[in-house]
Amino acid sequence: MTDDPSPSTPPTSLPASATAGPVPVQLTARDVLLIDDDESVRCVLSEVLKRNGFSFESAGNGRAALALLTRHKFRLVITDIFMPDMDGLEFIMKYTATNRRAPILAISGGGRGSLADTSLKPAQLLGSQRTLAKPFGLKDFIAVVQDMLREQAA
Repeated sequence: MTDDPSPSTPPTSLPASATAGPVPVQLTARDVLLIDDDESVRCVLSEVLKRNGFSFESAGNGRAALALLTRHKFRLVITDIFMPDMDGLEFIMKYTATNRRAPILAISGGGRGSLADTSLKPAQLLGSQRTLAKPFGLKDFIAVVQDMLREQAA
């Protein structure tokens, strides 16, 4: 008789490497995720964020933003409403369904002849904490960003 278990006998313990789960991804921290399909708007708002000392990433639509969320942790999310591929409302629904904690600032110019306020109300219902209707002043924008980050830190 040998000490080796027969092939039909399962091992009593597994090596540590066999029981370890996937290695967790280390997320890098950023202050702001900026989502807007209009490159000129993204460029201007990015410059304002940079000049005010915020770290950020930007995306041209909700789908690209969701991909960034796999690599970075954000303290604030800013999203336009009307975008191709995945609009801001769909992004907000998917984002809030993942139990993310960063507050959301929804921005919109209204799209296709509608009023911005009308397009921003659904964003609030879906989980956006604040809204800004385009066009807005850059001082107003940065003041809202600072307020939301301050509230989030408290």
